[in-house]
Amino acid sequence: MKHTKILLSVGLLLLSAVSFIWLIAHVMLKYPWHGLYHMTDPDSLLFARILEQSILKEKILLSDNYGCFPYEILHGFAPFYMYFLYIFVSFFYAIFPNCGFDPIMVAGCLPIFFTWLTGVMISVSVWFLSKNIVLTLITSLFMLPGYSAFMNNGLLKLDYDFMISFFIWAWLLLCTSFNNYKNNVLVLLGGLVTALFIGVWSGNPLFFFFVTVYGLILWLTKRPDSFSYNEFASSAMLIGALLNILYIFKNGNISDPLSINKYSYFQPICCLAGGFFLYFINSLQKFKNQKILGLSLFGLFGLILVCSFYDQIMQALGFVLQKDPIHITISELRSVYDFSSILQNGKLAAILVEHFSWTVIFLPIFVFTKPKGFKAESGAFLRDWLLLMIFMSAFQLRYFRWPGIGLGLYSGMVAYGIWLCLKTYIKSEKYKQLKTLLIFLPLILLFLSQNYFIISKSSFVEPHKMEALGWIYRNTPPTSGYVDDEKPEYGILAYWDDGNYINYYAKRPSIVNNAMWGYRTMAHVFSALNEHEAYALCEEYKIRYIFIDPSRNFSPETYGYWPYFKNLPKKPEYKLLSEKVDYVKDYENYFFFWLKENLALAPRAQFAAASHFRLVYVGNTEKKHVFPYALFEKVKGAVLNVEADKNTEVSVSLNIYLDGNEFLHKTKLTTDETGRATFVLPYANAHMGGRVKTDSIYKISCTQNGLTVRAKVVVKEPDVINGLEVEPEPA
Repeated sequence: MKHTKILLSVGLLLLSAVSFIWLIAHVMLKYPWHGLYHMTDPDSLLFARILEQSILKEKILLSDNYGCFPYEILHGFAPFYMYFLYIFVSFFYAIFPNCGFDPIMVAGCLPIFFTWLTGVMISVSVWFLSKNIVLTLITSLFMLPGYSAFMNNGLLKLDYDFMISFFIWAWLLLCTSFNNYKNNVLVLLGGLVTALFIGVWSGNPLFFFFVTVYGLILWLTKRPDSFSYNEFASSAMLIGALLNILYIFKNGNISDPLSINKYSYFQPICCLAGGFFLYFINSLQKFKNQKILGLSLFGLFGLILVCSFYDQIMQALGFVLQKDPIHITISELRSVYDFSSILQNGKLAAILVEHFSWTVIFLPIFVFTKPKGFKAESGAFLRDWLLLMIFMSAFQLRYFRWPGIGLGLYSGMVAYGIWLCLKTYIKSEKYKQLKTLLIFLPLILLFLSQNYFIISKSSFVEPHKMEALGWIYRNTPPTSGYVDDEKPEYGILAYWDDGNYINYYAKRPSIVNNAMWGYRTMAHVFSALNEHEAYALCEEYKIRYIFIDPSRNFSPETYGYWPYFKNLPKKPEYKLLSEKVDYVKDYENYFFFWLKENLALAPRAQFAAASHFRLVYVGNTEKKHVFPYALFEKVKGAVLNVEADKNTEVSVSLNIYLDGNEFLHKTKLTTDETGRATFVLPYANAHMGGRVKTDSIYKISCTQNGLTVRAKVVVKEPDVINGLEVEPEPA
């Protein structure tokens, strides 16, 4: 026994060390970082920015006007997470006051630590639940981080996914440990985990719905662990829910008491209902017709919740079942597989192996057999929850964040079953263990080939984007609001998932962000049908710059629904769409496409060459046929009055060079009955910067007294900014 514990300790220490090295190896991959470490996850950038602003303002931000300018929103994040990050950073610098690390980088190490800790916690729990050294070591080996760990781990990956995964596994392991040891301390710890989980993620009712349904299924099938499971689950849920209700009642700083998207009474009340239900069905043992009573009770609780929270539940179902036409286009809400394309290209096996490793081919066997090596019902319990998380992960990519590094437990349990089969069929006693290991070795190597280090190599913001964001930071006017409590002077409009990049890397306010705050504003402006409308909306919403990626193509389903948002109330919150929304097919006539494909230089639909929007930056085109990024500035424009023969055409043109490529900005107007045509010119002459260069003059062509006349005009920067009138000169 002593040698077994030594071998186990050495094995676990070695594997946990390898796991930790893999989790941090990508950090040094592109060191030095030249300023800010590259984080590609927009949600993480949102939390990094709010944390940074909280540190600078010396208070935790409860509202935000930097991610949905010009509005201010009570973000409604579950409070424990932001408090934890803020207090952790404060505590760190209290211990190390002379540390020179960026506070965001200090907090950014937490996802790596928690992911590693989750893996260690699962490995240790497997030992206590099985007392089987081979099972423990094999499952620990197969929990070396891979694709699933990549979804919720990484330096600066400050979205709360890593903590969601930690609390889910902590809750499940405490539950199955209680089934084995019946220690009430585990129930109290479960209540604490439940309380913190509710305080971290507003989407927790979905998890506790599964907890409740699973308890009902165990009770209906009379499984031996049903009573202890429901005892633990009901107690933990009641404790956690009541603690959160008391917290909300005491603090009262919530904008919507029954919101599904924000932290409110809705989440703990749902958890409370689940806890009471499991408590009541455990109390039905003395009654006849227990199953009928239990199902009736479940229906009653469900009916009460639906009647009380109909709108919230419909929104939740719409989100989970992808009823919102905008959410359908979000990549992380899509399924792992698309049967229509899989049937055409036959890549189902490759896709499943990529996401779940080669052990996924044994999933049918895993479903219908009882896992070996565990005590009592622990193996069946872990199997059931792993199957649920695998199904959810296949259904929507975002649910890979639930199992996280723990998805390797499934692979480990499958691998242990294969190990037992190999031992059974290798008859020779001589070198039996060695032969089994040699046969098993290729499977291990195949698994390790999908490790976290390899997967994470590409998880960096592309250089073109970082350059563009750096240019914005250095060359656009700084705004108030980032380090103080003043309101910003202007905002930058971009496609919604670029908002958080602008906030964090460029330190500028965005009109819309990745939480979809301000989506209505973005849709309203981008779906404008002429420049006059677009300019008026930019004035209304105080938009000064527009950030576009001409090289990026989005799902066409997105654009056609934009006009619907014009008629919604003017507020930043995004409400999940559940009703039927009309789809507009001529979306390519929008303001967005005029900027994206015509660079506001050439006519499109009702748009002519721009009068109020000018390019101030374009990305390098060396490796692409179109500019990777472009920044437009909204300006008043210089006013040019040209007199010519009445009802004749007047043209004004300017040669513009974008990254060395020549373009022509040309506007044509017809003179009125008085012989006058008024132009608004957005570019200053002889400008150079941001890979944008303009010619030294505008060229004018008109008809005077029946003859073609050439003229010129020189426009200066103050003329464009202040809307001053300029005079033409002879050519």
